[in-house]
Amino acid sequence: MKKKLTVIFGLIGFGLAGFAIFANRFGFDPENDWEIGRVNVAVSGILIIVLFFIMGCWGLLMSFFEMIKGKVNFYLSEFFQWLHLQRFGIFLSSKMTALRSRWGHTSFVRWYQARVKTAIASTLTQVRKSRFFCYFSASKSRMAALAAVILGGGVMVIYVWYISLGFWDEWPTTTTYYYKLADAFWHRQTNLLLEPHPELLALADPYQVENRQGFPYLWDAVLYNGKYYLYWGPAPALLLTVVRFFYSGEIGDHLLGFGFILGEFLVSVLLLLKMRSKFFEDLCWPYIVPGILMAGLANPILWMLNRAAVYEAAIAGGQFFLMTGFYLAFLSIENQKTNYWGLFFAGFSLVLAMASRMSIALAAFFLFMMIIWNLFRKPVYSPIKTILSFFSLSIPFVAGVLGLGWYNKTRFGSWFEFGHRYQLTTMNQNALFDQILSWANVPINFYNYLFNPFSLNSTFPYIYAYWGSHFVVFPIHNPKYYFVAEPVSGLLLSVPYVLFATISVLFLVREGGKVLVTSLQRRQGILKSPNNHLLLWTLFTLSGMSALSFAPILLFFAATMRYLADVVPSLLLLATLGCWIGWKELENRPSHKRGFWTLVIVLVVISAVISSLLAVTGLDFRLEKVNPAVYYRLVEMFSFGIR
Repeated sequence: MKKKLTVIFGLIGFGLAGFAIFANRFGFDPENDWEIGRVNVAVSGILIIVLFFIMGCWGLLMSFFEMIKGKVNFYLSEFFQWLHLQRFGIFLSSKMTALRSRWGHTSFVRWYQARVKTAIASTLTQVRKSRFFCYFSASKSRMAALAAVILGGGVMVIYVWYISLGFWDEWPTTTTYYYKLADAFWHRQTNLLLEPHPELLALADPYQVENRQGFPYLWDAVLYNGKYYLYWGPAPALLLTVVRFFYSGEIGDHLLGFGFILGEFLVSVLLLLKMRSKFFEDLCWPYIVPGILMAGLANPILWMLNRAAVYEAAIAGGQFFLMTGFYLAFLSIENQKTNYWGLFFAGFSLVLAMASRMSIALAAFFLFMMIIWNLFRKPVYSPIKTILSFFSLSIPFVAGVLGLGWYNKTRFGSWFEFGHRYQLTTMNQNALFDQILSWANVPINFYNYLFNPFSLNSTFPYIYAYWGSHFVVFPIHNPKYYFVAEPVSGLLLSVPYVLFATISVLFLVREGGKVLVTSLQRRQGILKSPNNHLLLWTLFTLSGMSALSFAPILLFFAATMRYLADVVPSLLLLATLGCWIGWKELENRPSHKRGFWTLVIVLVVISAVISSLLAVTGLDFRLEKVNPAVYYRLVEMFSFGIR
């Protein structure tokens, strides 16, 4: 293993150094001026090469250390004695013992032990004897469900505060684009009822932002053949069209965003409860708390609630339907009985996910294929049941994909045109359409979404998101047409809890490799235990969904915080499973287990605090602008006199 790691570090080091040297030929530094990014890559490569040589010569270094270890220990002991550290420690311990003894005899402590502590102990005893407590404490699953309900209620209260910007009973509106599209669907047309301004239609190139000055137009709408369309997926508008049969009032995009974000959180909680009972039934309820808190509070969920406009509604809708599809598929797969309706609605949910957010189409299709693969390898299914299950899943999925293509064909004359190039936005995407998705955008987006730092301040909320590419380390040179739209904080810095996803991936590689070798040698079924197979299927599916959701935003020409929501829900589930796997692996090592869960708690607290503080400012300091009274009251309360 050590030799393999040495070779890997060597390849990485020489690869980075070579990449920096030949960056000009790769097209990343056309001017060949060796900017700071290129220098950083070269230095990083050199440092890794040094590490490679250290690992290769580790045996010689260890033998040298053994030669000098005795002398080093002797001089260190002499040094510490000279500082009288041992005497100082004994003195400090005696003083602390005396202080604790005096504290225990104070009137306040006596009153607390006689009155408050006794009352609390009596109350807890009565609670433990109550029917309510006895019912839930009789089962670990019931206690986990109770914890989920209590935590879920707390998370929903936080959601309401952020969506209302502290008003609680009044929710400031953002945009109404989906209501406009639903109104168009109600009138049996795909273009909006709003007519473009005549001067806009008279322009030779209306997609150039400078040409549109001086007259009104619908920002970020799609202009094609003299009509307004929307490039956002139509699924939320279809939902509003159904709602219109019962309620005809205007529904803002912030309500849709709130509903989808809350729905995705509830589905994630249901998934966590189901996976705990299926794979880790010995897990007590406290171990489910980190996963629930992160599913509800991790960045950029609260950030999106601060300004839940049409952009956030589309992203949240895609994730809600995608995770719902995964949940329904999981229920259908783990159940020994055939569940045709569950598979039907799973396929339908995957289509709605793509019809809300087309950039997650790869993840939705991957999940669709993983469900099919599991159906055909399930030994308890007869051929007829397998075929019926396949059609139950495939019919709504294929019909929905064809319907989405027809929707594009009706609007733009092409099954694969979604209207992005005709968007009335800052950048002329019609002229630079070949740059919207480019491999040249991957290095800078990779840095922005994982490592871009946030700024620190001495006053509340202390943490502010930087604009993307503020500290560009690894990208050699920004792509020519790269356009950073909004601030973004790297996921590894704002939500370090996601690092536990690596445990799931490593476990998947280890156990999946064993299964693959066993199946090839013995030519038997993949796993004797259905639960073990389902766990590996879950880990592999979540890993693939996370990677395929991340890929499109890496290729995209702009970076912004809300795009991280395409990746975070599935990645958080993977991280929570990694925590549980770590708990299981350390079951026979109590000291290591305590240290591991201490690390889990620390990273959960850090992730929740950073995510909450980032969302206070949100995009364009919306809380400060819309509700300044609450914002400055918070600043005054939590800045601790530092102004």
